[in-house]
Amino acid sequence: MREAEEKLNHIQQAIKDTPGLDRSLLDTVDALDKKLVGLGVIMNGDRTISISPSDGALGALRFGYAFSPKFALSLESYGFGSDDGEDLEWGLGAAFLAATWHPCGKGLFVRVGAGGGGGDYVNPDTGQKATITDRGAVLFSVGYDWGLSENTTLGLSADGFMMDGGDIPGYDDGGIGANGLTLQFNWYL
Repeated sequence: MREAEEKLNHIQQAIKDTPGLDRSLLDTVDALDKKLVGLGVIMNGDRTISISPSDGALGALRFGYAFSPKFALSLESYGFGSDDGEDLEWGLGAAFLAATWHPCGKGLFVRVGAGGGGGDYVNPDTGQKATITDRGAVLFSVGYDWGLSENTTLGLSADGFMMDGGDIPGYDDGGIGANGLTLQFNWYL
């Protein structure tokens, strides 16, 4: 735990020392230097690999650092699972290094990330389950947080992640991913 905390401190200092950085991202000090833990729980989700998406469950877990009320970096894990009732199960997952920006220091936020992932899907040509691994992935979220207390927020977010799918057997699409509406809880330590 101590080693992870030291790494976060080094990352924080490197960001603060970045030449040309807009200091307004960091100088609104009331949330500066707070670790964060977040959980996104499914409200509605679907996978987006083909023209006919299927319903499923989408969720997220995040560990990060809020450098200010406007800016946080986090490691995030997103997962999607689906069973459309015909024994066609889907499972996609991806991990991201993500940046969250609250333009007003609270409320509205935008989150973007880059990382990698993989999962299981059903090949429409064969009807067989197949697995993809080691795919580049991107994340985009937009939402709104309401303060529950000084150190907790509850929010609603539209989340989506997409992985490279250029050579996935059975599909001509360039990507595979999931999107949905999640209820998010963040705890600032």
